Amino acid sequence: PAKKKPSIDTLVIKNLTRTDVSNVKIQVEKLKGVFTCNIILADSFCSNGFRERNYENNKITISWAGKNQHHTIGPITINMSQALTEINKNDNKPYTAVIELQNEGAFDAYFELPNSK
Repeated sequence: PAKKKPSIDTLVIKNLTRTDVSNVKIQVEKLKGVFTCNIILADSFCSNGFRERNYENNKITISWAGKNQHHTIGPITINMSQALTEINKNDNKPYTAVIELQNEGAFDAYFELPNSK
């Protein structure tokens, strides 16, 4: 059988800072798509599901405001881990893209499988 390309159907933005963040925006350069969350409370998250689409390693730009500072990161790409695709190769479940906003404008971005422990 033809190998199914990895796909994504959810985006989660986690606020790991000590303060609320606002005007969170993720822009997918190629798709002209924008995902926004007006406010994400400290130690909380914002999540959005969408129609399953193939992972294409598109460039994204992340911006947000916190503690009177505006942060912009990107354009960056989020790499799909080989170990994760190996775990998922039989099930072919759609992945969740996770972006963690951290203190001082730091961040992390990765993929995870739903309900994976």
